[in-house]
Amino acid sequence: MWSFFYKFNLITNDAVEINALSMILLVCFISALYVYIMTSQKKTDIVDSIDYTVPILFCSSMIHRTGIIIFEIAFVLFLLYKARNLLARKRYKEEITVLISYFLGLLFYINRFVLFSSFMIVLGMAVDIFVKYKWINFKYVHILPTSAKKSKYILTLWIPLVVYISYIFDWDSFCLNMIFQVFMLLFEILTMIHIEDRQEFYREISSFFFLTKYINTERENFSRILHDDIVQDIRASYNLLALEQPDIVLSKKVLLNLEDRARKMMNFYSAKIFLEYGAYINLENMLNSIQAIYPNKKVQLKIDINEKAEKYLKNKVHLEMLLQISKELINNIFKHSNATYIKYEIKLDENMVLIINCKSDGASAIDYENIFKSKGGVLLLRVLVEANNGKLTYNYSNGILWSSVELEVD
Repeated sequence: MWSFFYKFNLITNDAVEINALSMILLVCFISALYVYIMTSQKKTDIVDSIDYTVPILFCSSMIHRTGIIIFEIAFVLFLLYKARNLLARKRYKEEITVLISYFLGLLFYINRFVLFSSFMIVLGMAVDIFVKYKWINFKYVHILPTSAKKSKYILTLWIPLVVYISYIFDWDSFCLNMIFQVFMLLFEILTMIHIEDRQEFYREISSFFFLTKYINTERENFSRILHDDIVQDIRASYNLLALEQPDIVLSKKVLLNLEDRARKMMNFYSAKIFLEYGAYINLENMLNSIQAIYPNKKVQLKIDINEKAEKYLKNKVHLEMLLQISKELINNIFKHSNATYIKYEIKLDENMVLIINCKSDGASAIDYENIFKSKGGVLLLRVLVEANNGKLTYNYSNGILWSSVELEVD
């Protein structure tokens, strides 16, 4: 916007206003960067950015020599939008100051008191950010993708360098500030990229940490299963045979039950597949092995695989991937809900996306909330899906849980 105004000679000739507006924009962008950092852990949409995009654009337009009616109208609409949100949320005490600051900024802008207008706009942004995110973490924000300690040295060298270059080329106030803004924008872009990279690294480390805990928990569970379902029956059989009159019939019954449970456990923990039986039979056997681990839960399983998916899953690697994901998905339902039925659908669509839809009952709202806090089975499932370039989503309504996996396939 500034370069466009400069090209057509529409900017103000007041050097004080140019320098002040440049500093105001710098404050705006640093504030926006702070909001980005505070919200980077959660998904935000375009509506969330309106609160800061419109004020920044409005401040940018103040460098125009006479003002622009379009920006005045846009800012009036923005104020109406803020007022509607204020009434809807009933947060009068917190947000009324923001609305008053913006309104005064608009009045000053109409009367061409640019410096006062820009100050009120920035004040409104600052209060708005404080209400939503506080400023307690602001000390950790810096505009260079380096450590805070090294940033001081870089800025110490960079500012004199810019001043020296402007002196050599005899830049006027606007050109100097334009170069300054370009550099600051570049630094902010690099900072955002740096933050994304660090967050990705943090997510990977966190996943490995929680997976390690999950594996350790599963080992403890397996040890407890061996003790409760295997060792105790072996000890009982031994005691029956160690009697003065060995009870061979009862001992055989105990050992036969033990063999049956051991086979179910073996099927559950086995990853063996039989390609000659196809995806449906392998999936059915795997789901039945899961059901055998939970004998007290009676769940009806319905499996549906379309023809294209069946052909795709003839490949052993693809079938192994499907069974791994399906095993974790179904096991989580058995383990954490009181389901009475599970409808499992697998299809390959026209865009070569393998879609797994799982519908089950018996879940509660608390179960649904715990999905997003999970550091165990759901986390392992999410890692498996993302490792295969897929995405995992959950939806819940009135006790019904929908799980969906989408995998991009070759």
